[in-house]
Amino acid sequence: MSAGHEWPTVKLGDVLTPVRESEFFPNPGAERFVTVKLHGQGAVERGISAGKTPVAFTGFRIQAGQFIYSRIDARNGAFAIVPSELDGAVVSKDFPVFEINERRCSPRYLEHFARTGRLTANAKAFSQGATNRQRIKEKTLLRFKFPLPPLPEQRRIAGILGKASASVTSRQTLHFKMNELRDRSFNRFHTKHTQGSTPISFKDLVLQIENGRSPVCESREAEKDEWGILKLSAVTSGEFKSHENKALLQDSNALKNFEVHPGDLLMTRKNTPELVGAVALVRKTRGRLLLPDLIYRLRLNQELVEAEYFRALLMSAPVRARIRALAGGSSQSMSNISKQRLNQLVMSIPPLSDQREFVLQSEKIYRLQDRNTEALKLTQELHASLAARAFSGQL
Repeated sequence: MSAGHEWPTVKLGDVLTPVRESEFFPNPGAERFVTVKLHGQGAVERGISAGKTPVAFTGFRIQAGQFIYSRIDARNGAFAIVPSELDGAVVSKDFPVFEINERRCSPRYLEHFARTGRLTANAKAFSQGATNRQRIKEKTLLRFKFPLPPLPEQRRIAGILGKASASVTSRQTLHFKMNELRDRSFNRFHTKHTQGSTPISFKDLVLQIENGRSPVCESREAEKDEWGILKLSAVTSGEFKSHENKALLQDSNALKNFEVHPGDLLMTRKNTPELVGAVALVRKTRGRLLLPDLIYRLRLNQELVEAEYFRALLMSAPVRARIRALAGGSSQSMSNISKQRLNQLVMSIPPLSDQREFVLQSEKIYRLQDRNTEALKLTQELHASLAARAFSGQL
């Protein structure tokens, strides 16, 4: 097998040709829109909320097998190969599209290389010291270099990494299925145990609603020995994600009262209409993470409600719909739920003994998820190791 340093290193421009022919879309409501997820997570259909259909625009109609990236988020790994299910969808001009010369480069090989983070590193280096919204234009992208072995070797590498990627995806899918299992379990449990119960007001269940501060931060995630401010994305999925934070620039002493601790129940105060009022329970935290102004911490009446049960209740479809209806704001894209409006909520809730029964069931699922998460980390590490070896000719 050839050593990696013997493979030719070529520019992306040697295998990619920009699609120049744009198209005018007079009726965007009839189109499917695509966005490119961060960190090599691929191209996906972008849902358009009611009342937010874009106006007529000029963009591109994409085809399966094309290479696409986000000018704005190239520095965050937004590169993808268009999958077959998105053939014929549309994108704005902020998502340049390229044909791949398949006589020289396998699309699957290029896709796996894009996921290694090397293109992301190039984009970050180019925008070093610039605004976080620095766009990476086509001519810059096409100068980025990558190793290009012979086609048979590209296909062999893509096959091996494809199997490793499938293992990662399988673990991720299992995690989401366990979330769905917990949700279904809660819905059945809550319906059964609240029949004939007297509704209780939110203000009786929550003794205090507090929110933090939003000091000046860097865009990057805080290092383990640094303080960080949580982003909305730390909560919006319904699971607490401690890595979704921004490094704090100022001294943290005046803000330590806003540090997040295990057992805290957090709620987004302001977000899109679909995500406003989302809730996550902090089961674990790395420490040194602070509450921002846009996230509430709910101090519960522990004589009436268990945090995990209340989390599940607030994230259930009927209560989410009521929270969205209470949220205010003049913007079509952002809604705000005030403390006063939250206190208007009234909901049925079973006795503590019944809640604890559900919490025990939920903890069993959490433990399974924790084991799956550890297995996922090992699978991701194996994939990263294989990719590093593959693109250096050592696989």
